[in-house]
Amino acid sequence: MSDPTVCANIGPLGRQRRLRSGIRWLAIGAGAGVALAFAGAPRWTRLGTFAPFVLGASGVFQAYEQTCVALAARGVRDMDSGEVQIADQAMARQISRQARKVYVESGLMAALLTAAVLALPRRRREDEALP
Repeated sequence: MSDPTVCANIGPLGRQRRLRSGIRWLAIGAGAGVALAFAGAPRWTRLGTFAPFVLGASGVFQAYEQTCVALAARGVRDMDSGEVQIADQAMARQISRQARKVYVESGLMAALLTAAVLALPRRRREDEALP
């Protein structure tokens, strides 16, 4: 976070909220994936964990990059004192780049976590067990 090229568009409270929310969604995705594997659900049903994983990763990466993608799309900043239009075009471009980076990182992380959930062995139910 000490990268000098980072232009923050969210303040400390916004980063903290996004980090907490991101961790919650990551835990929900992991819990759902383990529960589905333990219940013996087919692997294709575990693809549903992608959504909570992408939400979680997005929250974590927005906090890390100090960039809210929704605010970036509107060209505003909220440094914990209300939204303010970004007047500096160079700063707006940098924040837009950071937002794209958040999207890419979130998608990749969610894909990796979903792949890990898909790799979990499926627990066989008693009625499916071989004799």
